[in-house]
Amino acid sequence: MPSMETAIQFHLPTYNNISVPELIDLGKLAQSRGVSQIWVTDNLRSRNSFVTLAALASNIKGIKLGTAITVMYFRNPVDLADSVATISEIMDGPELSVGLARGNGHTPQLIRTPRPMGMLRQTAQALRHLLDGDSVTFADYPALCSYFNFNPDFNFQLNF
Repeated sequence: MPSMETAIQFHLPTYNNISVPELIDLGKLAQSRGVSQIWVTDNLRSRNSFVTLAALASNIKGIKLGTAITVMYFRNPVDLADSVATISEIMDGPELSVGLARGNGHTPQLIRTPRPMGMLRQTAQALRHLLDGDSVTFADYPALCSYFNFNPDFNFQLNF
């Protein structure tokens, strides 16, 4: 029989009255009870999901982390790539999962959400190239270039 993993999600708006150190303590307790992965949500007006992941990664060794989900309209792909790469360095081994999506039903009330499928495809492709160490020219990603006001002629590459 295949092994089964247990994961929990910290829906950050729900945990708005709990401090980050308390979230870390909850994560440690969960890990001690057999939870192998913690996911955090990406919401405007809540704690930054990547800062929260970095705090968890720094304080809970050996646990897998992830986003459930990262809203592609909230994070430009260069910022997303350097956040993911930095947290991966802190984790030094366990898996870091990044889910990408448009967001929940309230997202279009907060920000413009043009071309959801095109934005998703281009975000995933640009993120993959950036994390592979490749140089990315946003002229190749017109929806991202327009939405995030990138210079279409500049080459972006992580420098670490």
